[in-house]
Amino acid sequence: MDKRKDLPQTRSPRHRFEATVELPEGRGRVLNISNSGLFFELDEPLELGRTLHVSLILNDLHPMPPVQLEAAARVVRVERLDGKAGIGIEFTSIRFENADTWTALRADEER
Repeated sequence: MDKRKDLPQTRSPRHRFEATVELPEGRGRVLNISNSGLFFELDEPLELGRTLHVSLILNDLHPMPPVQLEAAARVVRVERLDGKAGIGIEFTSIRFENADTWTALRADEER
C-alpha cells in the first residue's frame, strides 16, 4: 500500500518538463517542475541542504516567448536514478526574464 496517498497534499503540483538546467557544476536534465522547485538528474549527487543557483529556459509557454528562470535554491531531496543522481530543489528566490534579453546580456558579458 502506498502511504503517500494517506498524507495531506502540501506540495505544489508537479508537471513533467524536459529542459536543461545550468548549475555551477555543469548541466542537469530537468524531469519535473512546480511552483516551489525542480526535480532534475545529474551525474553526481549534491549534498542535502546545500544552497545553489540554477538557470533554465522555459519554452512552450504559448502565447508567451521563452522565459529565462534564474533561482536560488536549496537541495531538499537526493536519490539514485538509473546510475544518475535525482536532485530535488526548493526555490528560495526566483526571477524571470525574457530569454532573448538574457541571451543578449550573456553575449555582451562574454565579449
